[in-house]
This record gives sequence, C-alpha cells and structure tokens, in this order.
Amino acid sequence: MKRAFHLLLATMAVACGAASCAEDDSRPDFGPCEPVSCADRGHVCGTIEDGCGGLVSCGTCPDGQVCNHGTCIEPCVPSCGDQCSGESNCPGVMCADDCHLTGRTCVVADGVGTCSGECVPRTCKSIGYDCGKVNDWCGSTIDCGDCLPGSECTLGKCSAVDAVGLGVNCEYDQGACGEVFPSCMKLAGPPAFCTRECTGDGQCGTDNCCAAVKDGKHFCVPWGSEYICTNPVGNRECAIGETCLPSPVGGCLFCFEEGSLKNGQECATFDDCIAGYACVRLPGAQKPACHEICDPAVIDSCLDDGSIRHCVQQDAMGGFGVCVDGPARCSPDKVGTDCPTGFNCIPEDASCTAFKCAAAGSKPIGDTCSKHADCLKGGYCADGRCRSLCAAAAPCGEFLGCVQGCSTKIRFCDPVGGQACTPGGTADQCPEEMTCLPKSMTTCVQGECVKHGSTGAGGTCVTHRDCIAGTLCLDGNCLVTCSLEKPCALPSACVWPCSGLDLGVCLGG
Repeated sequence: MKRAFHLLLATMAVACGAASCAEDDSRPDFGPCEPVSCADRGHVCGTIEDGCGGLVSCGTCPDGQVCNHGTCIEPCVPSCGDQCSGESNCPGVMCADDCHLTGRTCVVADGVGTCSGECVPRTCKSIGYDCGKVNDWCGSTIDCGDCLPGSECTLGKCSAVDAVGLGVNCEYDQGACGEVFPSCMKLAGPPAFCTRECTGDGQCGTDNCCAAVKDGKHFCVPWGSEYICTNPVGNRECAIGETCLPSPVGGCLFCFEEGSLKNGQECATFDDCIAGYACVRLPGAQKPACHEICDPAVIDSCLDDGSIRHCVQQDAMGGFGVCVDGPARCSPDKVGTDCPTGFNCIPEDASCTAFKCAAAGSKPIGDTCSKHADCLKGGYCADGRCRSLCAAAAPCGEFLGCVQGCSTKIRFCDPVGGQACTPGGTADQCPEEMTCLPKSMTTCVQGECVKHGSTGAGGTCVTHRDCIAGTLCLDGNCLVTCSLEKPCALPSACVWPCSGLDLGVCLGG
C-alpha cells in the first residue's frame, strides 16, 4: 500500500512538471450557457429563471383568466348566494354574514348558515356605485348608468370631470341646453335649468348631486341650488309643501315635494310622507312606514311629552335617523348621559347584562330606594340607597370608590378603603371626627365612615352625613343613636332597626 501511494505522488509530479498543480486552470469546456425557454418548462404565462442568471417572460393571460404556475386558468370567484357561513365554492374562502345588507337574518343549521326572510335588493347608492352594472344580491342585476363624456367608470365610480352646461337657465329658451345636459327642468321656485337624468352623483360631474325628481326619474342638480338643504329634522329649510330628505340616489339633502302620509302609515316611496317624516322599513317590519326624522347626535331628538321613544340611525339617510317607539339601549359607563332628559340608564332585567333608558325617579343620591327606577338620572339603587353611577371618565368624589354593581358592566360610588367600616366594630375604624354607620338600615352589614353635618335630632335629612354627631338618618329624620351601654333619655325607648347589631335609635318621648 505504501509503495502504491509513493508511485501516485511521483506520477503527479511528472504530470505537473515545473509548474505547480495549484496554478493549473484547465477545466472541461462545456460551451456557452443555453437559457431555458418557457416551452422547456411548459409555461405559457408569468416569468421564469432561464438558468443562466436571467429572467424570461412567458406572456400574459387573456382577459378573464389568471396565471397559476405558468398556466392560464379561469379564476375561482367566490359565490355564496344565500349562504352566510361555512366554506364557499372556492376552497379556503368562507362565506360572510351579509344577510343584513338585504334585510334578512342568518339562520344556521348543521353548521351552514342561510339568509332567511324577504330579500330587499341592494341599490346603486347602498353599494356606492355611480355607474356600471352590479349584482343586487337578490338574483338580478342593476344598471347604475353611464358617466359624462370624458369621464371613465372604474369599479362603479366616475372619474372627475367638470359639468359644463349643468344649471344653464333655459326658462325661456329650451334650446340653450346642450348635448351633455339636454333636459330643461322646471321646479317650483327658481328658473328652469338644463340637466340630465341620473342614477348617481358621479353622472352629474364634480361636486354636484343627483336628486331632483320628475315622472319618477332623478336628475342632476348644481350644488349651489336653493333646493339643496342641510338638516331634515323639523323641515326648517324648505318651502311650504316641500320636505328636506336625503336623495335616494345621491349624497345630498334636497327639498322634495312632500307627500300626504302621516306617522305610522304604510308607504311605498321615500317621499310619500308629510314634511319632517321619512318612509323607512325598520328591522322586523313587514312593510315600510312613515317615521319622524331625528338626529342621533341630539339626545332629546325624539323626546315628546315624556313619551318613550329613541332615535335609530338609518344608513340610507346620511347619518340621520327616525324616531322609534320603546326605550333606547344605553351604556352604564356614560352614567345616564346617553339617555334623554328625565330618563336614566338602568338594567333591563335581573341578569344585569343589558341596559335601557327608563323614566328617572325623584329620589336624590343618598335617599332610600327599593328599585333603580326610584333614583334620579345618574343614580343606582344599592343596599337600599340611591348611589351615583361611576366610570373611568366619571369618577367618584372624596371618600368614595367606584365599585362593581350587579354585573361587571355597571359600577357605582361606595365608601371603600379607609372609609369602609363594619357597623358595631371598634371605635377606631374611622378617622377622627367621623363615625361608622350602616350604609343601609335594612341590611346593616356594610358600613361607611361618616363626617357629620349640622342637622340636629328631629330635623329632616337625606343621608347620615346631614346629621350631627350622635345621630343618624332614618326615614328622612335625624334620630339620636343608642346602644346597650348608651341608653336613651326617658321617656324615649331604644329601638334596634338592625337585627344582631347593638346600634339603635331613640324613639318616643
């Protein structure tokens, strides 16, 4: 073996000669690099690496097809129909719950949801289309019209273009109207003007509105028209016989001719109702009806002689809403401020998970109560006393803490920390000049350290804080306290309202 190894080294030395083997750059010659073609890979679209450090474009697919790993295929377009949950016809693509967009609800059975109820077709306005054609989600296609000359329709929107000729006075010369705005329209007040039929604002040029109605069709209106209004509540901007309503096809408010139907009457079109009312189909209703228009941002918008109504925003009304019978839902962390004047936010039922605006009571904070409805606005009945609702944005005052109420969703002000105490306990529980008294003279379990007021025995009171030292507030009167070690002065007798607690009040005499 050693001999063979030495023979190999000698052979290598002869082959290299005087030059070092390390300096020999001889390699096999494979010729120039031949790039790989799209045909070699079987690709008809997309881009591939050619194997020689470059890229090769294999072309594009015809309209309506997409490139998938070099092959042109028809794309999978998710189609759910009435399905509102579960996987669609395209693998991995789930169906969303869009039933509410057509006035229906999603009913799930065997893991698959289906839209249930009468299908209300989408409109061009509801989906934000000014042009083109689109599925109405109820089995038909709606035509949203064409853009002005020079404007292009892209994804339902017309590109910006000036509306030259819109609004030209044609009162005495209908020939004044050009090809783009060929119709001469006469409304009640201003002179007749040149316009065109439309189904969306984009067809009227930049910053104009599709609104005016004639023979059931809508026409373009210049934005500066005196028929444009800003607030439909109360109908204060339109002339007698007109009503300010959101355009059903455009984005503006317009003074339309008012209808004749009154509150609660069934209606068919948006302008069937008298001024100040709108034709709206509420959730759960079989047919639309006239409802008073309101502003959700104004808390007392639907307040009428103390009737229990609330304002429900309507997407089709541009942020405005209509008044609906029944109490509004509210949030306890707003401490009653989201309820109308004279109404308070209280639990709907014993579960304490939902809250409603109900007529507020007359009892102030600290007064006795038996239910939440007894307390004034912002109050909450706890341990037989009206307490203040509280939240992070509405903290409690001095000596009080914000504690949980009947659920984690509601909190109220209560003596906590150094101001909480146990009635009948040691005398040093409270700071100097304060006395431990029961928060509720019914349960007498929890106590609060009270800094006494100036009302003497026999005077009227609302809370213990109103009474002088040595007295407490019971049934609206300051009464002298007594115990086994501190009897009442004759002829008064010591009465113990708290069972098991050596704390009473002097009555009689």
